[in-house]
Amino acid sequence: MNVFCVFKKRVMNVSTALLFITAMLAGCEHEKIQTVTPEAKPAEYAIQGTVTDATTGTALAGVSVNGTTTNANGYYEMTGAIGVNTLVFAKEGYQSVTRSVEILKVGDNQKVTYNASVALVKDTPAPTYKTVKYNIKGKLFDAASGANVDITTATIDGGYTAEIVENTFTVSDVKPGTYYVKVTATGYNDAHAYINVATVQAEQGSGDQIVDITIDMNTDKINVEATAPKYYIAGLVLNNVGATVRDAAVTIDIDAAKVTDTTTDANGSFNVLVPEKIKITSTSIVVVAVTKTGYKSDRKSQLLKWTISGGTYTHSLTFVLQPDNVNNAPVEDISVGGTVQAEVPVEKAEEKAVEEILKDEAVIAEMPEEAKAILEAAAAAGTAEEPVKIVAVPVEEEIVVELASTEAKVDETTGETSATETTVAVDEITLPKGTTIFYTAGETAQTAQNISIERAITEEKAAAAAREYDGQPDGVVFSKPLEIKFEVPLVVTEIPETTAPATGGSVTIPTTPAAPAASAPITEETAPQFALPLLYEQADGTWKKESGVLAEYNLEAGGFVGNVSHFSRFRFGYETDKQTTGTNTSDPKEVKKPYYTGTVAASGIVFNGKYQGGMKYDGNTPQKAVATAMGDVNTTTINYIAGLLENMVKSDNYNLKPTADYSEMQISLVTDVDSNRQIDGFVITTKEQTKTYTVKAYKKGSNVEIPITVKVKTVLSATLEIKYGNSHGNGHGGNGTNINAGGGIFDIE
Repeated sequence: MNVFCVFKKRVMNVSTALLFITAMLAGCEHEKIQTVTPEAKPAEYAIQGTVTDATTGTALAGVSVNGTTTNANGYYEMTGAIGVNTLVFAKEGYQSVTRSVEILKVGDNQKVTYNASVALVKDTPAPTYKTVKYNIKGKLFDAASGANVDITTATIDGGYTAEIVENTFTVSDVKPGTYYVKVTATGYNDAHAYINVATVQAEQGSGDQIVDITIDMNTDKINVEATAPKYYIAGLVLNNVGATVRDAAVTIDIDAAKVTDTTTDANGSFNVLVPEKIKITSTSIVVVAVTKTGYKSDRKSQLLKWTISGGTYTHSLTFVLQPDNVNNAPVEDISVGGTVQAEVPVEKAEEKAVEEILKDEAVIAEMPEEAKAILEAAAAAGTAEEPVKIVAVPVEEEIVVELASTEAKVDETTGETSATETTVAVDEITLPKGTTIFYTAGETAQTAQNISIERAITEEKAAAAAREYDGQPDGVVFSKPLEIKFEVPLVVTEIPETTAPATGGSVTIPTTPAAPAASAPITEETAPQFALPLLYEQADGTWKKESGVLAEYNLEAGGFVGNVSHFSRFRFGYETDKQTTGTNTSDPKEVKKPYYTGTVAASGIVFNGKYQGGMKYDGNTPQKAVATAMGDVNTTTINYIAGLLENMVKSDNYNLKPTADYSEMQISLVTDVDSNRQIDGFVITTKEQTKTYTVKAYKKGSNVEIPITVKVKTVLSATLEIKYGNSHGNGHGGNGTNINAGGGIFDIE
């Protein structure tokens, strides 16, 4: 029976109406209204992004990304999997970049798109490398008193000859490997050492790269009675190019028994006497593990030389730690920091009581408070009966040395750092006439020596610093501060007025006086109007400002001039702070665009949506932030400090620069839709992260700290979800576009 269930409008009483409705429902039983729950389909995951040239910002086509390739717009998209997805971006002529994207599981019937964009740096021309030469340098000491012991003979296997000078021996130009050295001294037991020389990476450049493998050996005076042998475990920790690594954690075990935990000293060395309770046998093996933040851990073992006779046996291992940059490998910087040594008149050294030094007004008159505090701390370790004495070296004539470094060239008009071109920067180090050098720490408290300064050029770029140095020997104090003069790359072009406006107000960036053309000489008007505080690295790895010490630009000197009163690792730069201040999911964006299917299922349907994504400054750009916080300063100052902020942001975001606002991005969902289904619309949500970056700047002539902060927002991922409605069981009555044709592409907005 074909029943249309038409209910004609009429007037009837209640009883008649109830009878009529009952009959109607009975006649339409096969067409009951149903609430349909769509068949669950697994969520889809995608990773998309754009690859650009780090220098020009243009899109890069043909970049390989895990088997897929970017198109003419630098865009790629690929399927992702739950968990960590490691992407490798590679293109001939560019340095490859590795990035990890963690995909989190979501519910059925959704698609989540994760964003992973990078900027690639062009490859440098095939570099030339230095010739690495290894020297073994050893010293001999009295194990009981620590005094120097003059060496009589030093023999080494492998056909090498040792050069002996007092308590030191040097074996030049050895090959990587393990060597046995025997050292003799009049009136002392023989000292033996097994010295491991490990291979380091050659640096770019020409000439020789000298790597000194240093070892301290100890010996005891000859005793008429037979003495048990002593065993020392020593080592030297270097980085991949042979520079020493201090404060590395060292764990020493012998035959699975813990000997000790220690750390490397300022020279990257450690040396531990094995306690008598640990018995050495002919099969004893020492295992040494070394760890340091920022490096891959290393672990080595060695069979100990066993003997029943007297003497000392030093087993020395060399560790070469590789940088830990497997994930998120930083772009290699072609800059190379230099090292210089100042020869001081050590022949004029004399030992003085620290208490007497502190009472000498002529000596401490120009000494900063921090330097005095170091001497006071040294004095506090003594007593009236045994006051602490340190070595002092007077500098009667001014000593000037130059420290040359190779810097990546900076474009004066754009501030961009070159990946191929370099320039030489020369820092001038001056020990003033009339200063006295005090040696207050470790071995240097007993022996005067020349001082050296090494520029840590890679570290300074990641720390909002103009310069970072390692001054040696550690603990040296100057009665008159040592002076350092250096230049910094300055961008002197005018900042455009189109810079994004500040949030909650506006600021006018100064455009007068007009900035000079690139390479024009710095004048009083265009000279930097900022100052750079002096910071020292603390024992726990943090950095602390030295009160009242600022390096300022000296027009006559043609650079910044700063004073240093004592040595350790120090920098001229700003304190910085980087924090993730929020991760949130956006309010759902509802798109009410209906579709439906008939009695045949529709498969392979593509739904395209749009969302605002990418990375942007939230409010002030670096230039606006500096101009707002610093007030009336010139464009040279704004550009330099803004560059420090921008470098912090880029180094934390795969070399990408934020834009003024988000850009429109697409998200697509490919899915099947069952028959007799009604789609009411779609929901798009994004996950956004906010980070703040701060430098604490100073104006020239002021000790007032000025915090300058920018916020950066990044859309990490976007999710597209279908919202299903109710439909009749036989599929009719749907509203919207019929996608029953079996496939197609639909723009949902």
